[in-house]
Amino acid sequence: DGKTALWVMHRNGDLILKKSGNSQTKVVLTLKANGKDDKEAQEFLDKFELSVTEAADNKLDVQTNNCIKNWNIVGNRSTIKLSDGSTFHGIKSFDMKLELYVPELRYATLDNTYEDIIVESGTAKILEIKQFEGAIDVQGNYDQLKLDIKYVKGNLGNFNQCDAQVYNSGLTFGNGGNMNIDAKYSKIQVGSTQSLSIVSFDGSFNAGAVSNSLNVNDKYSKFEFSGNLANAEFTLFDSKVQAGNATDIRVRDSKYSKYQFGEINSIHFDASFETDVKMAKVGSISAGSSKYSEYVADGLWKEIKIAESFEDDIVVRNVGATFNGLSIENAKYTTVNLPVPAAVKYEVDVEMQYGKLNYPESSMDVSMYREKNDNITVKAKSKGAGADVPKIRVKGFETKLNLN
Repeated sequence: DGKTALWVMHRNGDLILKKSGNSQTKVVLTLKANGKDDKEAQEFLDKFELSVTEAADNKLDVQTNNCIKNWNIVGNRSTIKLSDGSTFHGIKSFDMKLELYVPELRYATLDNTYEDIIVESGTAKILEIKQFEGAIDVQGNYDQLKLDIKYVKGNLGNFNQCDAQVYNSGLTFGNGGNMNIDAKYSKIQVGSTQSLSIVSFDGSFNAGAVSNSLNVNDKYSKFEFSGNLANAEFTLFDSKVQAGNATDIRVRDSKYSKYQFGEINSIHFDASFETDVKMAKVGSISAGSSKYSEYVADGLWKEIKIAESFEDDIVVRNVGATFNGLSIENAKYTTVNLPVPAAVKYEVDVEMQYGKLNYPESSMDVSMYREKNDNITVKAKSKGAGADVPKIRVKGFETKLNLN
């Protein structure tokens, strides 16, 4: 009576946590065995024990003994060896269900292997689960979820904080505050969260909106966000990302990956290699180093800045009136299509070797045009432009720049 914490280790059957409706904790162990001989079945069941002890922190420790050492079935013959050395030959099936009826606990720790874990709503504020191969059904709202899960499928409720280690599992979460998840070969679904941190390998993620921060470090996975993102950070290898609108996106490293966004304020790549980016509308695009990548934006309202560009393809279909410039410090084999509207006044400063420049010459005042030995230098400014106008500056080798 009056216990506020619980630790449970169970094997060989379902582990079920239920709301008691009072301050008492009740533990019920149900054992079933089916065999050729009733006497042998009863002797087998008598080998299993339930241990219930009081522990520090006003906690109750509950454990069922896992005395099965080995179970072999050859044809119709079953042989079970127990840890005490005894052997049973006629047992066909065995189940050991553990049910715990509890008041709402401060925290509960549940550990089960090869069978299911079921948790009713209102049983614990903090819930820790360790599970190997089974199904899971966790209902309700939790201050904190702590998960160490392998080969598990099922559903979990809402949370303020969730820390999860997941391997080869399929899990669906409710909405949450902060979530940190490390997942391999897993399929994860989660509702809307405030912050979401993902380390993953060869999986898939479906999530709602992320209102604060998103951090993803991944190889070979697919991500779909049905809602909007605030600030996001990615490190990806052969991954796919699809999301709605976002504020600011930073990509630490991207190789062989694809991105698709709605409207975003800015996107920056520290390093991009063979990356495909599609955006409905973007404020600014920037990169430190970019190779063999494609950037396509239906609309650009601010600027593009790239330090190193090698064999990239940059396509902007519409440039807004608030355009602030284009800068590529070192471009090789790169193609840029940037149709700056006639209403936007700007300055051109281009140096190219074996390159091609298309710009509205008739509407520009050209202060320098030099072409010698396949080297082109052009300095020009829109007619009627003032001193402080957007600048288009490109230094390139075999680069194509189209401003028409």
